[in-house]
Amino acid sequence: MIWLLKLYLVFIVILNILDLISTKIAINLGAAEVNPIMSLIVDSKLFIIVKILVPIAISLWLYRKSKYNYNRVLLTSKTIVGMYVFVVT
Repeated sequence: MIWLLKLYLVFIVILNILDLISTKIAINLGAAEVNPIMSLIVDSKLFIIVKILVPIAISLWLYRKSKYNYNRVLLTSKTIVGMYVFVVT
């Protein structure tokens, strides 16, 4: 069942990239970043780096933790994916 966890971890990264794209489009159309931390860097290249590297780092960390508590990590991954599906759509 490790393939299922890997799938969710890949979804986390993909959904974050979609969030990055939709955020940039919305900002170009006049919207504002509502996350107070990300709003500080939304106009810099650091925004793109953070939006890509943080989910990769979190996914790798979760994968390593799955060796000790697979069910908890799988549930956490499902929850993160569910939240990002809501954010992106």
